[in-house]
Amino acid sequence: MDYAVFDPWGVALASAGDEPAIVMTTIDRQAVPDARGRFCLLADHRLLFSRCPRLSFRRPGERPLVMEVGDVAIAGYTGRDTEAVKRYIEKLAEEGISPPESVPAVFRVGADRVMAHDVIDVTGLETCGEIEFVLLVTEEGVHVTVGGDHTDRALEQQSILLSKQVVPKVVAAEAWRLDEVAGHWHELRLVSTVGEGRPHQETGVDFFLPPQAILDLVDARPGVVYGGTVSSLMGGFDYDPVFAGRLEDPVLERSIEFTYRSRPMEGK
Repeated sequence: MDYAVFDPWGVALASAGDEPAIVMTTIDRQAVPDARGRFCLLADHRLLFSRCPRLSFRRPGERPLVMEVGDVAIAGYTGRDTEAVKRYIEKLAEEGISPPESVPAVFRVGADRVMAHDVIDVTGLETCGEIEFVLLVTEEGVHVTVGGDHTDRALEQQSILLSKQVVPKVVAAEAWRLDEVAGHWHELRLVSTVGEGRPHQETGVDFFLPPQAILDLVDARPGVVYGGTVSSLMGGFDYDPVFAGRLEDPVLERSIEFTYRSRPMEGK
């Protein structure tokens, strides 16, 4: 048996040979996130991993909605204003992210990626959230809530799908029946902040395709559908680990909110 210290690529940095001994070597901590970005073992594992987690959502005046997540679809570039979508894609290109093959686009990720936690583990320092309205397709009908499409931006330069797969997607712990807001859907608003409350994103949901169009686009199955996002107010990414969002309903004077912190695994 060879007793040795290996780097992330399996190269021996120091070896004691066949006998136990004390050896010393220098370890480059940055080599770990660099290797994860180039060799996406964690992302590959999660693409092959399949199970149906169960989520529970509070509902105003009703018992909680409990659902098994069988499918997760993320709709992208779903703005009704094609020029605004084009500008958003151009901004992503400035960050080194290739344009999608088609617009709108649909990305599917593992069912285990969706959670309602206040802390999530991520694989690097260049990850951030984007607020989206979220449609829940259940046996009790379609519901709406709000969530964050957290994405590994460094990995996104290589693969958009893997960048979405490798880190969790957060949803709020409350939901409304879609038919409760369908009549005033265009009045709903999405707002997100980072850090100690710095404004990050803000838009009306009428910026995006309507819910039924989103469901048709993703060929909705029982599960969770993310409806799309908008550029940040500053026009770029903010890697602050604290991300918060809310879906506002000014007509019924209520909102759904969530907050979470991302925690790089190499920093644990």
